[in-house]
Amino acid sequence: MPHRAALRCFIFLLVLPCLAGATEDFDGRPGFLDELSVQGVEVFADYTNNLAGNPVGGERRGFTYADSTQFGVNLDFEKLVGWEGLKFSASAFDRNGRSLSDESIGNVFTVQQVYGGETFSFYSLYFEQEFGDGNASVKAGRFSTGDDFATSPIYGLYMNYGIDSNPQALALIPGFSTSPEAVWGAQIRFDPAPDWRVFAGVFQSTTLNLYSGHGFDWEMNSGDGILLIGQVGWSPEIGKSESGGGLPGNYWFGAFASTPQRGPSASPAAHGFYWHADQMLFREKSNGAEGLAAWGVFVLTQPQATTAVPFQINAGLVYTGPIPGRDEDVLMAGLASGQIGDVDTSGPTGNGWEAVLEVGYRIQLPGTAFFQPNLQWILQPGGGGGIPNALVLGAQMGVSF
Repeated sequence: MPHRAALRCFIFLLVLPCLAGATEDFDGRPGFLDELSVQGVEVFADYTNNLAGNPVGGERRGFTYADSTQFGVNLDFEKLVGWEGLKFSASAFDRNGRSLSDESIGNVFTVQQVYGGETFSFYSLYFEQEFGDGNASVKAGRFSTGDDFATSPIYGLYMNYGIDSNPQALALIPGFSTSPEAVWGAQIRFDPAPDWRVFAGVFQSTTLNLYSGHGFDWEMNSGDGILLIGQVGWSPEIGKSESGGGLPGNYWFGAFASTPQRGPSASPAAHGFYWHADQMLFREKSNGAEGLAAWGVFVLTQPQATTAVPFQINAGLVYTGPIPGRDEDVLMAGLASGQIGDVDTSGPTGNGWEAVLEVGYRIQLPGTAFFQPNLQWILQPGGGGGIPNALVLGAQMGVSF
């Protein structure tokens, strides 16, 4: 393992006790971060690393390390100055490492979800105003489309970027921004009923290098376009009774359309749809999180001739608490598959299909830390059939406070 990777892993293990003490003193009393949160100032940070190697298949054997650190602050103006419903958020990323997919495998659905934007970059800066009892809100500033659209906490359990944190078919559309790339945008949210949620947004679609100047290039160029997007979601609890015991689920449908981008990295207009469903199938306790859930997502983008991944289907199973006494551990299996378009994606293309099978087990450590061994099987890397299928062995570790 390179010296920098070893050092970062050592720091990760070293700072765990310090992070635990920041939120709770060793005598069990609230720590200074909890006290700040009560006053309306929430300081947050998280660190995740991905280690991966391919002992079998791909273009060549290799091993790489990538990591991502995000930190920022949320301000609650109701607690600070009495302005009801107004919140502010600002954050930044520091990313380092190399991509096993780029260097050794030659596939599109990258096997390390924290790879991308390897530098320090300022990320989000936005205000959000809630109305009523929180049933509606307006959000404006710098953030990414993928923060609120076409994303699920389930996706974040996986290490492959084809799943986490948005379907990669959307992330490869020039107008659909994902973290850590922030653009100018505004969106509204409205909850017409307790189980329903509606989003609509407009975002900058730009050819700018959003990492240049460490994320402080906030220009809007004459060649920029816009992305319009809407999403309708339903979150029922099937079989719910007065005593609880229902099976929660989430279903949503989204549609988007972008205008052309002009300039050195010109791109045509695009439009498309996406569908998502996740449903708990079995619950160990009437109101607990332990149990089995299934999920799936479908993405279709047009025009296919100029889209990197015009068609994608993902699916998986997640079991929370599979071992008695380990209620917060998670066992997951997932599939990411898609048609690989014959266009420039800064990586391999083959105008065929690529698929990734992933299995992982997330071991919850004390506090918010976790360790997750991971296995991925890459089928038809690059979509062309000329690269041998690859076995990827790896792990991801993380902590947040």
